[in-house]
Amino acid sequence: MPEIRPFRGVLYDTSRVKLEKVVTPPYDVISDRKREVYKSLSPYNMVYLLLESDYPKAAGRFRRWLREGVLRQEDRPAIYVYRQEFHHEGRKLTRLGFIARMRIADEDEPMPHENTFEAPKADRLKLLQHVKANLSPIFSVFDDPQNSVENLLREVIGRTEPRVSLQVEGVIHQMWPVYEEEIIGKIAERLSRSYTFIADGHHRYESAKIYRDLMRSNSPEYTGEEPFNFVMTYFVSVSDEGLIILPTHRVLVGADSGEIRGRVKRSFESEEVSDLDEMFKRMRGLVGEGRPSIGFYDGEGFKVLTLKDSSALSDSVPEALRDLDVVVLHSLLIPPEGDLRFTRDPLEVLSVVRSTPSSFGFFLSPIDPGKVKEVAFAGGRMPHKSTYFHPKPLSGLVINKHD
Repeated sequence: MPEIRPFRGVLYDTSRVKLEKVVTPPYDVISDRKREVYKSLSPYNMVYLLLESDYPKAAGRFRRWLREGVLRQEDRPAIYVYRQEFHHEGRKLTRLGFIARMRIADEDEPMPHENTFEAPKADRLKLLQHVKANLSPIFSVFDDPQNSVENLLREVIGRTEPRVSLQVEGVIHQMWPVYEEEIIGKIAERLSRSYTFIADGHHRYESAKIYRDLMRSNSPEYTGEEPFNFVMTYFVSVSDEGLIILPTHRVLVGADSGEIRGRVKRSFESEEVSDLDEMFKRMRGLVGEGRPSIGFYDGEGFKVLTLKDSSALSDSVPEALRDLDVVVLHSLLIPPEGDLRFTRDPLEVLSVVRSTPSSFGFFLSPIDPGKVKEVAFAGGRMPHKSTYFHPKPLSGLVINKHD
């Protein structure tokens, strides 16, 4: 159950820069091509901090921007109500949450739901050690069955204009600082009775935890109130209508064709379909029946694969994970040593398979947020890149500086 605190946020001075030219999505969804695009927009773009491999240079740049007044730290601690408005499958949706500092717990709280890797954790740890700031928020989801937190947030946004309002790639982002201790206290109290899980930012959270442990071990007068005990976090209710999860599809490159076809034949029923649209339509129908299915493309045709018998899954796979298509895929179809590529664009899957020998495309369905909650509460871990929460919170709207 999370303990949250307000903080003196660091924000861009909008008299010095245009926010649209300096904010970015989280570091791990920025491609090499997009990084160059962001760099060209402004010398103060967040990629110069988030994706700088020379960590001392990133730290120096951050301090210089503060000295120059491009970034300014607030005089008073606040939490920051954050609203996103966007369209999804023909519907206009909003997602309402808030950004605050969250105490890093010793146990698994907030609960994770995805596996992590050492290299990204080491990278984020080094950046944190040098910059000494959370440059973008962890994304955490909490239970709010009575909508008590949401009602407080709506009260805030209903009485004043947003401090920040901008549109980026079709998504409207708005932010309101909340300084009133009474409102902050009510939100903190209600959240302290809720369970949370990490939606996005597993590597950054685990890096912050390692950093906390390192700093704590070197602090003879440790009190627990030092800034390194907290991490900037974006909180959203699991029942929020705008909590959307998109699938991330896979391409297996350089595979043993005989082995993959053998795995398909051994464990799956295979239904041929005419094209991509029919494949996704059939997969949606199977999801409605509660049956996990996987779209399959081998360069010659499309198939929808359904598991013959769930007993084919290892007994070590927890019950909460056994009906997830991504778990079935990684357990029974993809070899552990396979060269796996990830994309949210189905057409990119087709392009890679058609242009690359011995390649196979695998298509997945969206996962319901309630299922992610179930997995996290059961202590399960999904494969890497099982969930893509959309839209992403922006990096650069507010920064949590540690010193």
